[in-house]
Amino acid sequence: LQQQQPQINCEKTHVYMVLGRLFKIHTSFERIMFKILEEDACGVIVLITEKQANWNNQVHNRIESHFQEYTETWPPNAKSASNILGRIRYVSYWNYVRILAHADTILDTYPYGGCLTAQEGLSNGKVVITLPSTYVRGRFAGKILEQMGVPHIIATDEADYVRKAVKVASDGAYREALKNDIREGWENNIHRDEEVAEEWGEAFFQIFQ
Repeated sequence: LQQQQPQINCEKTHVYMVLGRLFKIHTSFERIMFKILEEDACGVIVLITEKQANWNNQVHNRIESHFQEYTETWPPNAKSASNILGRIRYVSYWNYVRILAHADTILDTYPYGGCLTAQEGLSNGKVVITLPSTYVRGRFAGKILEQMGVPHIIATDEADYVRKAVKVASDGAYREALKNDIREGWENNIHRDEEVAEEWGEAFFQIFQ
């Protein structure tokens, strides 16, 4: 993918990372991404590319097409329209771990959410913003956050998702406090949860009886 990347005149760039695979990016989530970058002029959203170049190009072209529809009602001289697409960056999956280390906020995809990817972000002490959908495929991250004791970063709707994501990325002190809660919740309520292990053990015992 060849991208023209605009200059970001900010003291600090806010890095929003999407850990989910490209096939999970729905037009509803694209709209959320546009709104985040519209609200945060210092924000950059990072998507992880697939091994298949044609799939990357298809997603890139669809996002561009959807963005044109999204901005149809904007005035011709709208300042924010000029560089939003350029602040959606595509990074090779080989750089996944390196980018994760620099991410300010992790964006869980919607309505098809993550499970392992959400856990990967949380286990690295990152703040994961999620919006639970109607079906189980979009509710894993929210339930993990509830179990960890940090339900206040679960969004209630798209507008709340945008507000929470921008707040975490732009407010360093708030983000660090949340990260401390996440580390504590992961260690005490997820990583060392013996009840889950006992339930799995009991299930397997019943299956093989």
